[in-house]
Amino acid sequence: MNFLKPIKFKNFETKNNIFLGPMAGITSYPFRKICLENGCGMVITEMISAQSLARANLKTLAIAKIREDHPVCEQIFGSDELTMKEAAKITQELGADMIEINASCPVKKITKTGAGVALMKTPNLLLNIIEKISSSIKIPLSVKIRTGFIPGDEMAISLAPLIEKAGAAMLHIHLRAASQIHSGPVDYKIAQNIKNKIKIPLIVNGSITDPISAFNMFKNTMADGISIARGSIANPLIFSQIEQYLSNGSYQESDEEKRKELFIRFLELNCKEKGEGKGLITARKYVGFWFKKFRKASYLRTEFMKIKTLKEARELLYNS
Repeated sequence: MNFLKPIKFKNFETKNNIFLGPMAGITSYPFRKICLENGCGMVITEMISAQSLARANLKTLAIAKIREDHPVCEQIFGSDELTMKEAAKITQELGADMIEINASCPVKKITKTGAGVALMKTPNLLLNIIEKISSSIKIPLSVKIRTGFIPGDEMAISLAPLIEKAGAAMLHIHLRAASQIHSGPVDYKIAQNIKNKIKIPLIVNGSITDPISAFNMFKNTMADGISIARGSIANPLIFSQIEQYLSNGSYQESDEEKRKELFIRFLELNCKEKGEGKGLITARKYVGFWFKKFRKASYLRTEFMKIKTLKEARELLYNS
């Protein structure tokens, strides 16, 4: 079975069903652009505060700004119905192709406000937010959830059809419980059960690090699509490699030189977006993943932290 396919929504169609998952501080415009240039079907932004958007916070509006990185799904978080509705309308005006409600983040500073995965504990509030947003925007709405709060509680199975009924056009699920954060096995069975209960596209996420694990995720869940988060930082070519593997049963490994070229491309975009100094500083959070399999990984990580100019970065990578 060929799992590779486009996904059609009311206002656009993705070229494939391999998406970039949201990551705070990571899935900014430059990284989204790199992923789209290398086989990604749709990118999802880092989570953005609905409250800050509604207050027209300039820093937040800059993060939420949509460039030419389409198709793009803008993820927002919050727990107030009216604020979430207003933020969704602003996001639509900024040019997003889709909006996603974050009901999956387990980080305490988010959940203590009633947002993120805490919304799964208040399903009526979550459903009201979905209804208010979906009825006030013209673009499709996605909701990202977890399987539940602890392994085995399977809250997502009963919640999924209610999310669809409330107006969501896509369900995006991290196949781990909130208590697992990013570790432990993913729960394929929950995805299978949800798939049998909803008609909207189901996108699954968790521990996809290469084309083989992507194929296994499709095979074991029968989901409509997958999203890749941390696995894409280590290898932004993973999207095109998964495309190759699902189409032909084989794929071309990414060599170190190609990944260095991609990192330089990312740095150029990041520096253009943020200015050279800030662009290089904010790129530091990527190098632990991106340089991981380089021959001189430790040396490159250490030296990159010292560089002051894009010229120095190019020299470091091309001469090592």
